[in-house]
Amino acid sequence: YWSDEAKGPALVTRLARILKREGFPVLYSDEVEGNISRDLECLWHKHIRETSIAEEKKKLEEGWYVPDYTKEQLEMMASG
Repeated sequence: YWSDEAKGPALVTRLARILKREGFPVLYSDEVEGNISRDLECLWHKHIRETSIAEEKKKLEEGWYVPDYTKEQLEMMASG
């Protein structure tokens, strides 16, 4: 949900409300008539959405699977 255009900003806003209610200092959490803060929406887009898109692109270009075995294990699997 974090990278979803509709749900992502709403999640950030909800998280900001929870953190603020629990006493944590939260920047850019001002709401206008209950709407999502434009600052939070911009922060979401810059730091979550763009990062998510870049990671997805990287996975597609480089391949998502990185084997987690040693060279010896690979040789053993290859030899059969």
